[in-house]
Amino acid sequence: PRWGFGGGLTEDGKFLVIHVSEGTDPKNRFFYRDVSNKDSEVVELLSDADASYDFAFIAVSIQYLVQPVEVFRDLARVLRGGGSVVVATSHRCFPTKAIRAFHEMPPADRLQLIAQYFRLTDEFDDPEILDRSPASGDPLWLVAARRK
Repeated sequence: PRWGFGGGLTEDGKFLVIHVSEGTDPKNRFFYRDVSNKDSEVVELLSDADASYDFAFIAVSIQYLVQPVEVFRDLARVLRGGGSVVVATSHRCFPTKAIRAFHEMPPADRLQLIAQYFRLTDEFDDPEILDRSPASGDPLWLVAARRK
């Protein structure tokens, strides 16, 4: 298809986030709208941000992405060469919102899946998986890679 799109509400239900792409154009676009305000307008995010950032962070929300490779491609688009992406994840999620893989796969396999998202873009160096879990409490795993 010529056009692709996806969308969803933020966890707090306040914003609608929309992803739009044309064919295989690497410059996918993201939009948001404040749904708590009926008069709010749709705002485009990162429209002219090609190679503008040195760092991006995905904080415990990777399990909700239904088009993760497209998101990682867009991260590559907005990062400068050598810029980093860090994905933080744990074992917690909203079961009705997380993709099936995060319900069915053990943690080590989920981390490898996240690393594969980086690899599938062919825009990042080999990702590194780090365990930063505290001695007691919820686990904290990081998957990090640099933009080629």
